[in-house]
Amino acid sequence: MVGPGIRGPELTRPLDLDRLRLQVETFGLRRAELRPELIREIDEPEQVFTVQPTLSRTGLAFIAARKLGVHPDRALLDALRDEAIDVEAAVRRLVTVALSQRQLDAIVAHAQRIGLDAFRSAPILADLQAGRFAAVVAALSPEEAKVWNEGEYGQVPDADEIDFDREIPKAVPGSIETVLDGVAIIRSGPPDFTSSGSTIPRYDRVRIDAVSADEAFVQVSRPAGGSIGWTVRSNLGGYFKDDPRLASVPLAPASTIAIDPAWSDTKRAVAKTFNRLGGLMSAITDQTGVPLAAVLAVWKVESAGAAHEPGKAIIRFENHLLYHRWGEDHLALYDQHFQHGGHGGVAGSSWKNHRFRADANGAWHGFHGDQSAEYEVLTFARQLCGDAAALACISIGGPQILVSNRRLIGYESEVAMYDAFQADERAHVLGFFDYCQYATGYLHRRRELIRDLRALRWEDFARGYNGSGQVAAYADKLSETYDAAASLQLPSPSPGATPPESPPPTPLATVRLSRAAVRLR
Repeated sequence: MVGPGIRGPELTRPLDLDRLRLQVETFGLRRAELRPELIREIDEPEQVFTVQPTLSRTGLAFIAARKLGVHPDRALLDALRDEAIDVEAAVRRLVTVALSQRQLDAIVAHAQRIGLDAFRSAPILADLQAGRFAAVVAALSPEEAKVWNEGEYGQVPDADEIDFDREIPKAVPGSIETVLDGVAIIRSGPPDFTSSGSTIPRYDRVRIDAVSADEAFVQVSRPAGGSIGWTVRSNLGGYFKDDPRLASVPLAPASTIAIDPAWSDTKRAVAKTFNRLGGLMSAITDQTGVPLAAVLAVWKVESAGAAHEPGKAIIRFENHLLYHRWGEDHLALYDQHFQHGGHGGVAGSSWKNHRFRADANGAWHGFHGDQSAEYEVLTFARQLCGDAAALACISIGGPQILVSNRRLIGYESEVAMYDAFQADERAHVLGFFDYCQYATGYLHRRRELIRDLRALRWEDFARGYNGSGQVAAYADKLSETYDAAASLQLPSPSPGATPPESPPPTPLATVRLSRAAVRLR
């Protein structure tokens, strides 16, 4: 299947596997990067299903390039990535049976090969929905069947051909970190680091006991005791929320800003946010090199600078997320109480025209913009479908992070994240920076949003943080608010605290996704 924007002479070039391999290495791809990254949005950040993380977009583009028989130069790879995400989004809407990640990879690859329209009507879809997996595998190409069974894409450089990622912090013996890779292989010690065939479960907490000479491997054990073995260092990561150096840092700054009533509303709101949160924000911006004014700008745009009230954190309930997470399996009950755009004859995109009624025979009413009404809907939904499903459908706090991203920022459950954000704005600040370090992945794209924010790349940050909808407008708001924040007398970073600028991103990291055409219908 050839997507829009990639027809033409590019498709006549032969596939040069040696050159393709070289380009893959040049782009900085890794074997693990072609497995699922941490959860990330497809169309909008709300469209994430934690039980079925999005595919590695690079991996999908790689498959698409091979299926189309073209050499993926940067411009073409960009188009292929868009097409791959488009196909993935459509497949997700068509496939309702639970699949493992590698099975989903294979099905998306198959849909790309035969064309999405053919896939919709192909017997393979009926076999898939009925759970007749043997028939499904028989219909796949040998390469797709290999992906289904083994999760390997082929032609990917081996680990020893890849430079260790300088964006991943040095491992510190004695520190507790979290397993981020779904395939964190346990290995023998130096010098061979041979695979044991076993893995450490994803999201397990481990203690780092030793680091290899090249810093590429770490020896780990259980926090409560019990050796595990060695694993690749990039399989692990830590969270700002667990950093003991930040635990005692006051939320408020040592010196506050006197607010002039003559200032603009934006400047006053930014100053108020600094007076509440500037202490902890400054401590983390010292670590990351992000201008404090940039963080304050995001806070103002996301929450209008409103102060947190314990137990009454700012929330937004998303009906369409409840539909995808619960309503599709309880359609009659959902339709009695909830409406959203693109469903049941309601106009607009899925994130628009949200309405609710507790009484199945009562009048519909909107609720966004009214916090008491937002909480009324949330309370009803928790009673209807349980805490986990309902809480996963809200964004919360000053940075408005979706609770469905709780794993991304280091929380074990939806309730744990919700309770933490309700208790204290400290969780909001730490969660924001944790989201920015892992939202785009945990390998070479780790901390990409932090790099964007540090460099004031507003459109890149807007796209990565808030999805592809209205990037320019969101970026303009951030830029204008940053100007207001930068005009304040904010404290400078501590001497020597700001890290040197990160190495330039690999060419792949600068290929931004254009998902305007991707809409889950």
